[in-house]
Amino acid sequence: MAEYKIKDGVGIIPHRTQNIVDLAFRDSVELTNVAIPDSVRRLGENSFEGCLNLSSIVIPDSVTIIGRCAFKGCEGLTSVVIPNSIKIIDDYVFQDCTSLTSIVIPNSVTRVGSHAFENCKSLKSIIIPNSVSEIGTYAFRNCLSMTSIVISNSVKEIRKKDFDGCIGLSSIIVSEGNKRYDSRNNCNAIIEKNSNTLVFGCNSTIIPDAVKKIADHAFDNCKGLVSIVIPNSVEIIGSNAFRGCSCLTNAAISMSVEEIGDGMFCACSNLTDVVIPKHLKSIGKRAFDGCKNLKSILIPDSVKSIGDFAFRGCKGLEKITIPDSVQSIGEEAFSGCNMKSIVVSQGNKHYDSRYNCNAIIETKSNRLLMGGSNSFIPDSVTEIGSHAFYGCSDLKNVVIPDSVTEIGSFAFDGCSGLKDVVIPNSVKTIKWYAFSGCSSLTSIVIPDSVTKIENSAFHSCSGLITVIIPDSISELDFCVFSDCSNLKDIKIPSSISLIKNHAFDFCNCLTSITIPESVREIGLCAFRGCKNLSSVVFSGLVESLQYGAFEGCSNLRTIYVPVNSASYFHAILPKELHGFIVEMTSEQKNI
Repeated sequence: MAEYKIKDGVGIIPHRTQNIVDLAFRDSVELTNVAIPDSVRRLGENSFEGCLNLSSIVIPDSVTIIGRCAFKGCEGLTSVVIPNSIKIIDDYVFQDCTSLTSIVIPNSVTRVGSHAFENCKSLKSIIIPNSVSEIGTYAFRNCLSMTSIVISNSVKEIRKKDFDGCIGLSSIIVSEGNKRYDSRNNCNAIIEKNSNTLVFGCNSTIIPDAVKKIADHAFDNCKGLVSIVIPNSVEIIGSNAFRGCSCLTNAAISMSVEEIGDGMFCACSNLTDVVIPKHLKSIGKRAFDGCKNLKSILIPDSVKSIGDFAFRGCKGLEKITIPDSVQSIGEEAFSGCNMKSIVVSQGNKHYDSRYNCNAIIETKSNRLLMGGSNSFIPDSVTEIGSHAFYGCSDLKNVVIPDSVTEIGSFAFDGCSGLKDVVIPNSVKTIKWYAFSGCSSLTSIVIPDSVTKIENSAFHSCSGLITVIIPDSISELDFCVFSDCSNLKDIKIPSSISLIKNHAFDFCNCLTSITIPESVREIGLCAFRGCKNLSSVVFSGLVESLQYGAFEGCSNLRTIYVPVNSASYFHAILPKELHGFIVEMTSEQKNI
């Protein structure tokens, strides 16, 4: 490093230097300018990496090699002059040059390396000259300001991922003469000629009539795309083809398409209207996941399968009709939709909405898959499925019939308007997060039939005041009543042997708690943040008291323990609580 100096912000390189060594000026934040002499032939790897205040650089014609990562992370660099002597722009050379607004790639360059311009978020346009035959993986990824690209006639392979995250792109041109690709009819897209596959498009693409396939991720994250018409020539649309097109409001799908691929319109949050082809056979996983403004969807009677999470989070979707043809509905297919009208066609052999219950029930298993704010649960239902009423914020009350033995995970999660629920004596299991976020629920009686309440079952039921837990329960699971901030009245039955981590985390209104003699272990942070808890009664000797069990219980003043056990609790409780330990007399034991 002795031969390289920085004086008043200027990098000084001796005149006869031919090779600027690897790491020469790396992380020299004081460097603002550098004059590279004509003698230099190679810029070493990482030679100027992390020079945050370097604003411009002129590379002389003598330089034939620019090493990997040479200017990586030069965040202040706004302009670079690359000479005609350079044949390869190596991997990561200008990665994270976030202020770079323009660059001219000379006709001498044959390869643009992987990640070469990745995260150059100020770069507005790029022209790939005819000399370039190879563009490396993720070469221009996340060039957020890029609006136009011109691809040379010699480029042999173009992948969408090489321009992934170029969300402002509105102009794509492939030079005439390219043997493999074209941008026919000024379509602003790259099309593979032989297969007629649209490889990737942009915010202003018009899909030409001859296109047969839209590739995976072709329009992924095109945030400026407002509408799209997919012509009838298109037979296949790849997975995630329009994922994240958050400004897309309407789409008309080719009548030739038989499958809506996985994630096809996932996270198209402004999509309101989709025209689905009448011969469609399947709707893939996450196809419309997160399309929160989708108002209606007509599933044709040719559809046989609806994939996992297909319409999850479509909060604007108010009604759905499942046709006779549907044979399978995936997990959480309609989770979080909060629908008002749910109908299964009477001729469907796999699913039904018996007694006009306004729900989807799997006929063979009698499992209720999805309900809405106007649903009721028929007597024949044996299981309320996972996410069945998830996010139904308008659901006010629910009657669970005595045919039900299991309440599935997330079954009523987020039903913030739910005020009243009766759990019948037939229920054996309440799965994880079953009633999480039911903030209007004020009391709950858990019947003796229940033998297992899984983790977070009543997490964040902020309106819950009283809970009755039966003797049939042997442990209180992780976070089971955590963040029940108004919980005042709860009795831990003598059947409980284990109180797991965070079970009563931040139950701010609890003022006292009695730990029965049956409890052998209290988990990590079990009563953490119960700031109004003033007294704790230990009816017996707890074998294990995990770290932070009573952390943040700022009003705790009395800890009752069995007679002759003070020294034992001194050993397991933190020092700051030792002064609150009081041994109970025989008469006080049942306090």
